[in-house]
Amino acid sequence: MNILIKNQLKKYKLAILTFLIIYIIEIILSLLEPVIFGAILDMLISNRGNISIELKQNIILLCAVLLSSFILYVLSKRIIYSTGRKVKQGIYTDLIEKFEKSKISFFESVDKGTFVSYIVNDINSLWSIIGHGTIEITRVIAYTIIGFFISMKYVNFSLSISVFVVFPIFIYLIIKQNSKVEVVTKESKDLNAKLSKKINDGFCGFTVIKSYVKEKETIEQFNDINKKIKDKNIQYNKIVAKIDIISTICQGISFSIACIYGIYLVMQNVITIGSFIAFNSIIEKIISDYIYAGNLVRKANELKIIDKRIKFLYNIEMYSNGKKQMPQNPNIKISNLDYKYKNEKENVLENINIDIPYGSFIGILGKTRIWKNYIS
Repeated sequence: MNILIKNQLKKYKLAILTFLIIYIIEIILSLLEPVIFGAILDMLISNRGNISIELKQNIILLCAVLLSSFILYVLSKRIIYSTGRKVKQGIYTDLIEKFEKSKISFFESVDKGTFVSYIVNDINSLWSIIGHGTIEITRVIAYTIIGFFISMKYVNFSLSISVFVVFPIFIYLIIKQNSKVEVVTKESKDLNAKLSKKINDGFCGFTVIKSYVKEKETIEQFNDINKKIKDKNIQYNKIVAKIDIISTICQGISFSIACIYGIYLVMQNVITIGSFIAFNSIIEKIISDYIYAGNLVRKANELKIIDKRIKFLYNIEMYSNGKKQMPQNPNIKISNLDYKYKNEKENVLENINIDIPYGSFIGILGKTRIWKNYIS
C-alpha cells in the first residue's frame, strides 16, 4: 500500500481497531438474535403457549441483544466514517507539504489533466472507499466465519457444511470476474484523466475552464474520449451484471439447500422448528451482503488503482535540503508571447507582454473572441 495511505492509517490505527472490535461484537449479537428467537419459538411450542420463567428470560435477552446491536452498529459507523474523512484530509495535507518542497521542474513537466484527476477525483473518493469499503468487507468476512461457527454449534453440523460449501465457489467466481473489472476500471480512470487535460487549463488552487471554441478538431477529440468512456462504462456494467447474476444463483442454491435439507432434518427430529428458522435467518443475513459483491469488487479495485496512481504524486523530486523552495513574493511576467492554432498560419496572439507584481488583482477585459481565455 502507498506510504501516504499507510502513514494515515497508522496515525488512526486506534480508531480503526476500535471500529473492528465494536463492529465484530455487533455482528456476533446480530447472528445470535435468530438463535434466541428460535429457542423462544421452541419453548412456546413445547409449553403449548404457556409462558415460563425461562421463556421470559429469553424474551428479555432478545430485547437486550437487539438494542445493544443497534447501538454498536451506529457507534461503529460514526467511528469509521469520521476516520475515513480524516485519512483523506491527512493525505491532502501531506501532499501539499511535499509540493511546497518539490522542484519547480515537477510543475513544469507534469500533465495537468493527470494532476487534476489524481488530486481531485482519486483522493476525494478515498474516504468513501475506506469508510464504506471497510464496513462491507468486515461484514462479509465476519458474517461468513462467525455465522458458520454459530450455525454449527447451535443448529446442525451437516446442514451448516452443506450450505456453506457454496460460499468458497462463489468467492472463486468473483475473483475471476475481479481481474476483468480491474482492467476496465484502470482504463476508464485514465480516460477521465485525459478528459481533464482537455478541460482544465490551470491547477494549484484554481481551475480555469476552457471556452467552447467550436473547432472541428477539438469537438472530435472530445467526442472520441467521451465515446471511449461510455464504452468502458458499458463494459464495466456488463461485468458487474455477471457478478450480480452469480450472487443471485448462489443465493438461490444456498436457500434451496437450507430449506430442503433443513425440512428433512426437522421431519427426522434431528433439529427443531426453532433451529430451522434460526438457521435460515442466519443464512439470509450472510447472503444479503454477498448480493452487493459487485459494489465491493468495484471499491476494492478503485482503492488498488488509486494506490498506484498516488505513488506518482508521492515520488516527487524534492530539493536535497528538504526546505520549502516555492518562490517568495513571486511576480508574473510574460514576454513576447505569440500563439496560433495547430495547422494555422496566422497568430491569434502576437507580442503579448505582461508584468504583474505580487499581490496585484487584475482583470482581462475586452470584447468576445479576442483570446482573453488563452492569456488567462
